[in-house]
Amino acid sequence: MKTSTIKTISGFHAGPLPMLRHSLKKWVEAQEQCAKEWEWKDAPWWYNERASISTLAGAVWSAGGIAFEEFSTHKTLRQLRKNAARTHGHGRCDLYIYSGGYHFMIEAKFCWVTPRGKAKSILNESMKAATKDAKLNTDDGLKVAAVFAALRIPKSKKDESEESIQNFIKLLEGFGRCAIAWVFPNRARFLSLRTSRSYYPGAAVILRPLRTPSLHK
Repeated sequence: MKTSTIKTISGFHAGPLPMLRHSLKKWVEAQEQCAKEWEWKDAPWWYNERASISTLAGAVWSAGGIAFEEFSTHKTLRQLRKNAARTHGHGRCDLYIYSGGYHFMIEAKFCWVTPRGKAKSILNESMKAATKDAKLNTDDGLKVAAVFAALRIPKSKKDESEESIQNFIKLLEGFGRCAIAWVFPNRARFLSLRTSRSYYPGAAVILRPLRTPSLHK
């Protein structure tokens, strides 16, 4: 299938975080812009958690907000011995955002997802881990768990690529109380390394606030 006959698939739902709507839109645009600048031979979703966080930070700045990675914060810490009392200390959160009058303290995880098998459990486990980290932040601000998920499609399933992407989006939309965004550029549909057994057509981000923010500020 030629890329000229394939349409870019992208979108976002701000859900419980409408103040980040513009940032999600910019995140989608940034993914495609970056891959385009790299002449569709590379893409930002090929990289790890820290790289993924940087793309969200850049999107927030582009949307007129403030974003700062590895932000100094106070956290609840548990001593190593069993049944130890909780203590508090200094730490860092993955990403601090100020947007629309709200402060966000975000902890993130990155995962690879294949269209079948354990896709749902991988996303759930990643969200569970991000939520656990987000709960440790004790500073003021809305605590948010984030998961960056990159889709990986076996080359043997090339003819099922479009169906796999649509199924992945449905899986994302099944996450309740979340803001989500996804992007699968037409030029990246069969992005891969020659030695790889998979295609890497795009990615998504899921943002889940630990509590629903009040929208009457």
